[in-house]
Amino acid sequence: MRLKAKLLLVADAFGEAMSLSDGRVSTLVYGSGDRLRRLREGKDMLSANIEDGLQWFSDRWPEGAVWPSEVPRPAPRPPTPVPSSAAPAAGPPA
Repeated sequence: MRLKAKLLLVADAFGEAMSLSDGRVSTLVYGSGDRLRRLREGKDMLSANIEDGLQWFSDRWPEGAVWPSEVPRPAPRPPTPVPSSAAPAAGPPA
């Protein structure tokens, strides 16, 4: 199975598990609602972008949803901690 087909299979499973349209899934992963549609229409995408998409799905995979068995799942990365300087201030200013 080609890398592009693997991404689309995972995208479909994620969309079904989360009750999201293909366009919404595409927007969440790639910031553009037409990226997955364009892949389905035969357009291409850099393999690094496809791998990034698979990683995005793995990092956010819904608990209880089944990852497609035909696609090796990348190890989920731990969440990136927010630097303390970016944390909101505690309480109103004095």
